[in-house]
Amino acid sequence: MMETGGYLLLRQLNKKGVTLTELTVVFLIIAMGALFTIPNIGAWLANYRLKCGTRAIVSMMRTAQMKAVSTNHQYRAYFSAGGGKYWMEKGNKSSGSSNWVGNADPDNAAREGPINMLPPGVTISFMGFIQFNPNSTCNAATITVTNNEGKKAIITLITGTGKVNVSS
Repeated sequence: MMETGGYLLLRQLNKKGVTLTELTVVFLIIAMGALFTIPNIGAWLANYRLKCGTRAIVSMMRTAQMKAVSTNHQYRAYFSAGGGKYWMEKGNKSSGSSNWVGNADPDNAAREGPINMLPPGVTISFMGFIQFNPNSTCNAATITVTNNEGKKAIITLITGTGKVNVSS
């Protein structure tokens, strides 16, 4: 009897792994969690793209303003509303620059940096340019950035200071 009892104890100690039932329960729990999470990813992704697009536009405008002040040349931020493109151009003077091209052509000699694209599903309401001067001023503008779910971010520029404000 002692041997039989010892054998059973030894057999229970060597038991390793998981059963098929335990594994199935874990997979069902993971699947249910994914089922409830996936529908929310679409809304999250649209809002993420809106925020990324807005940040990129604001970043480029602030860079143009800083470059205008530091190089004593005018800079412009151009926007093509229909194509979702935007880029920066450097002027040839501190005021009254005459080398503006205003298009996204590859041979645009005034363009400085890349031609940027808005994220998919994001559009802007503004077409034209915002000019930054060496004294940190700019022309007044309001840019509305919208995602495909109708959520908006509004970028406003203050003429006297060149300050860029974002509100949603």
